[in-house]
Amino acid sequence: MDGIVTKETFSKAYPDLFAEIQKEAISVGISEGIEKGKKEGFAIGAEAERERIKAVQNQLLPGHEALIEILKFDGKTTGPEAAVQVLGAEKALLDGKKKELMGGAQQPISQTNIGTGKKEEIDPNLPIEDQAKATWQKNPELRKEFGDNFDSYLAFSKASAEGRVRIWNKEKPKGGNE
Repeated sequence: MDGIVTKETFSKAYPDLFAEIQKEAISVGISEGIEKGKKEGFAIGAEAERERIKAVQNQLLPGHEALIEILKFDGKTTGPEAAVQVLGAEKALLDGKKKELMGGAQQPISQTNIGTGKKEEIDPNLPIEDQAKATWQKNPELRKEFGDNFDSYLAFSKASAEGRVRIWNKEKPKGGNE
C-alpha cells in the first residue's frame, strides 16, 4: 500500500481487519452513548422531580400539611392536581365546620305569643323603632336572646328591615335577601 491511505483503500486491502475495527468502534460508541444518555436523563429527571415537588409544595394551605407531604413524595401528583386535592380537603373541612356550627346553633325565637300561639299584632306602619320597642316589651324570650340589650335588638331590627340580615336555621333562610 503506497501513498495515501483512505477508508476505501484500507477496507479493500484489509477487509477483515476493517470489519473488526468497525465493530469495535460501534460497540465503544454505543457504550459511551448509553452512559452519557443515562447521566443526562438522570439529571433531567431529577430536575423535573424537584420542580414537581416545588409545585406541589406551593399548593399548601394551613391545616393541610400532611396531605401535601403525601402528594410531594408520591412521584406523580402535579401542582395543579395537588391544588384540586387541597381545595377538596378544604371544602370538606369547611362543610364539616358548617354542620358542626349549624348543629349547635341556637334556634331563632319566633314572634308568636307564647301564651296564645298567635302572631303578635304590631302595626307595620309604625316606625321601625316603635315596632322594635313593642316587640321587645311583649317577648321575654327575645329580651333573653339579646341579653336584655334593647339597643342591640334595635340595631338588628333596623338592619333586618334594610335587608342586611339573614337568619339561617336548619330548614330555610329567613329575613334579608333570600
